Amino acid sequence: SLFCVVLGATLLARWVLLLSHRVLGPVAAALFGLEGRLAADNVSRGATKASVTVASLMVGLSMVLASSIMTHSIQHSIDTWIEQAVPADLFVTSGSSKGGIQNQPVRPELADAIAKVPGVRAVDRVRLRNIDYQNTQILLLALDVDLRFSQHSKFWPFVSTLGGVTEVVRRMRAGEGVVIAQTLAHRYGLQTGGQLMLQTPGGQKSFLILGTITDYSSDQGAVFLDRSLYTQVWQDELVDTFEPYLQPGADAQEVRRAILAEHGRKYRLHVLTNSEFRAEIQAMIGRIFRVTRALELVTIAISLLSVVNTLLTAVLDRMREIGVLRAIGLLRRQLSRMVVVESLCLSLVGATVGLGVGVVNGWLILNAVNRQDTGWDVATKVPWDTTGIYLAALVVVGALAALYPARVAGRVPVVDALGYE
Repeated sequence: SLFCVVLGATLLARWVLLLSHRVLGPVAAALFGLEGRLAADNVSRGATKASVTVASLMVGLSMVLASSIMTHSIQHSIDTWIEQAVPADLFVTSGSSKGGIQNQPVRPELADAIAKVPGVRAVDRVRLRNIDYQNTQILLLALDVDLRFSQHSKFWPFVSTLGGVTEVVRRMRAGEGVVIAQTLAHRYGLQTGGQLMLQTPGGQKSFLILGTITDYSSDQGAVFLDRSLYTQVWQDELVDTFEPYLQPGADAQEVRRAILAEHGRKYRLHVLTNSEFRAEIQAMIGRIFRVTRALELVTIAISLLSVVNTLLTAVLDRMREIGVLRAIGLLRRQLSRMVVVESLCLSLVGATVGLGVGVVNGWLILNAVNRQDTGWDVATKVPWDTTGIYLAALVVVGALAALYPARVAGRVPVVDALGYE
C-alpha cells in the first residue's frame, strides 16, 4: 500500500505540474514580474523532466513526514498511556530504577513498612512476570485492583467492559476474571466476555475476560488481574514495584528521602517520583527514535541534491534560449532570479504533494503496518509544527539549491550561449 501510494503520486507528478501552472503562473508573475512568468512557463514546458525533481522531493518529504507522524503519534500515545497507567505518586524498586525483569523482586512485607512512613496513604504491590501463551510470552501484571482501577477508573482507557467499570472492579476483586490489553485481543481474536486460557503452576486454567484496555506494556499483550487471585493461583507473593499513594498535601521528595533513609540500603531501593518515572520512560522512547531523526535529515538532503541536478541540466539544455534572452536585454541578475523562482515553483509543488502523500502513508503505517506488527492501536497525530518546519525548510533550501545553476547560467557569455549546441 505504501509503495502504491508513492508510485501513484510519482506517476501523477507531471500532471500536477501542468495543473499547478494555472495557479503558479499568475502568482509568480505578480510576485516576481517577468522573471516569475518565465520561470513558471519553463516549469510547464519542461514538465516531463521537472516531474522527476518533483517526484524526488515528494518521495523524500513524504518519507520524512510519514516517519515523523509515526514517531510523534507513538510518543503521544505512550505519554497519554503513562498518565493513565501510572497514577501512583512514587515508584519503589530494588536493584534497578525500572520495574519488571530488570529489578530484584522483594518480599511483600516491605509494603507494610513503607505504608508506615509519614505521608503515605496506601501502597500498591505490583508483580510483573512473563508467562507462556501460544508459542510466545505475554506480560502478567498483578496489582491492587481497588487502588489501580476503582479509585482512578476515570483515567484508565477501557475499550470495552462487561457491565461497566464498577462491575469489572468488583468481579476482579472477587477473583472472577481478568482484564486484557487490546494488543492481546487483536493478536488472538479475544473478546470481552470470552475465556482466556493461561498456563499456571497447577496446569491450564480458564479466566473470564471482564474488559479490554489500551496498554503499551508489551507488544505481545498483557493480562491484568487482582493480586489476591494471582497469589492464589501462581503461589507467588514477591513484588517487583511498590507504588505508594501519598496523602493530600504530602511532599513526595520528603517521603522519598524517608523511604530511602529507613529501607534504602537494606533493600538496595530506587525511588522515583511520578514525574521522574515518566521522564525516564520518555527518555527511553526518545533514544529509540533518535536514529529516525538522522534518517529524516539524510532523506531531505538527498532530495535537495536532485533539485540542483535537475536545474543544472535544465540550464544546459536551454543554453541557446538563455543566450537569446540575454541578447534581447535580460540582465544576469534577472536570469539568476528566473532560475531561483523556477526552483521555488518546483519545491512548492513537491512540498504540497509530499505533504499529502506523507499524511496518507503515516496513517497507513500506524493503522495497518503498526497494528499488524505490534497489535497496538495508536491514534494518528500529525506534528503540524514539525511539518511546517520541514515544508518551509524544503522550499527555502530548494530555492537556495538553485543558486549554483543560476550562477552558471549568468556566467555564460552571450555569444557562447547563442552558439551552444
